[in-house]
Amino acid sequence: MIGTDLIDRRALPVMAVRRSQRYWNKVLSEAERPLARKALHRWAMWAAKESAYKLEARLDAARPFQPKRYTTLRLEERESGWHGLIRGVQGTYPVAWRLQADLMLALCWRAGDPAPRWKTSPRPTAQSPGLAVRSLMQQVVQDYFPDPHSWCLQAPRGGIPSVVQPNHSRSVPVSFSHHGTYVAVAWPAQLCL
Repeated sequence: MIGTDLIDRRALPVMAVRRSQRYWNKVLSEAERPLARKALHRWAMWAAKESAYKLEARLDAARPFQPKRYTTLRLEERESGWHGLIRGVQGTYPVAWRLQADLMLALCWRAGDPAPRWKTSPRPTAQSPGLAVRSLMQQVVQDYFPDPHSWCLQAPRGGIPSVVQPNHSRSVPVSFSHHGTYVAVAWPAQLCL
């Protein structure tokens, strides 16, 4: 199981105006506040909470997102990217953040599984975010999945997306995210060619 969240970093100055310290006190637990050394760390923790929620939503889709129920336990900056742990409602999960010039991607997965693969792309301005993220996932299936023509995307509006192989009764969880002018998808590494 995997979850992902994407932040268009170009939108952070505008979003910061709307997010006061009072807001962050509602979102971050007492244990997380020492990790929030920089504004970017706060946004990283927010993205980790969202990605962990998406992972757990596969087990209980009716549960509402309550940010304080997800706690970032560790956030380390390394040359290879940022890495950490987040405790959710149903477990503790590894989380990795990928920072690029204009975006931040948080990836969360079940402990013991290999880290997921991911891909980001600018969203064509004429395309809706939902359509753009589905198009990106279809491109990923073509580029990375074995026997790509036997897989199809199931992404019900507002539902949990997966890629299925109907003739083998196989379903693979995938995670979508979009923010600003970017879209992202993540999928299990063990399926790659």
